[in-house]
Amino acid sequence: MKKTQNINSKKPGRPKATPQTAAPREELLNAAAYLFSKNGMAATSLAKVAAEAGLTSAMIHYYFKNKEQLIEAVAEERLACFLRLVLSDEKPDGNTDLEVFFDALLHRLSRACVTHPWIPQLWLREIITEGGGLRSHLLKHLPLDLFREVSALYRQRQADGQYPEDIEPALLFLTTISSFMLPLAIGDMIKQLPGIECVEPEQLAEHASAVVRHGFFGRTKD
Repeated sequence: MKKTQNINSKKPGRPKATPQTAAPREELLNAAAYLFSKNGMAATSLAKVAAEAGLTSAMIHYYFKNKEQLIEAVAEERLACFLRLVLSDEKPDGNTDLEVFFDALLHRLSRACVTHPWIPQLWLREIITEGGGLRSHLLKHLPLDLFREVSALYRQRQADGQYPEDIEPALLFLTTISSFMLPLAIGDMIKQLPGIECVEPEQLAEHASAVVRHGFFGRTKD
């Protein structure tokens, strides 16, 4: 891994307005996703979301009758969109190279976190934390069949002696994603550790890929 420089050198911000996302409803969703990641859902009122978007409280109530409706929209139109960017629709089969599969997943995750910089903290606050407000929404969008198929393929190759026998296949996706997302989510704390000033998403993807390659597949990069 290359020398680290500056983790989260740019503070997570809400997405910039573009001709496609400049409509008030889109701005409200962007502002909500950002504030949920920064302050948590419980501490984010509809009025705060409207203010962050530069709109009136009347405007947010025009689009969303209540906070639960706003949360549902963020889950469906921001979180689910992020998952589609990261989790491939490719169906594994007996010829699938799982090393390549997980390496590609990590680099998609890296690119998606550059365009959605608020995701890591939202993941930490509202998904993996017990009682997180988006956990149930996330579970509805996870491709569980894909997880099962990859797990079964890995387990089959374990039985054939190709992969380390002490790896639990059911935890492959969780381990891979967490090895990348957690350092980004706690970037301020990591910067206080000796020798670490920064890890950019692409560097972190390379690091996590090496961890996966050594741990899951027991080999070094050619």
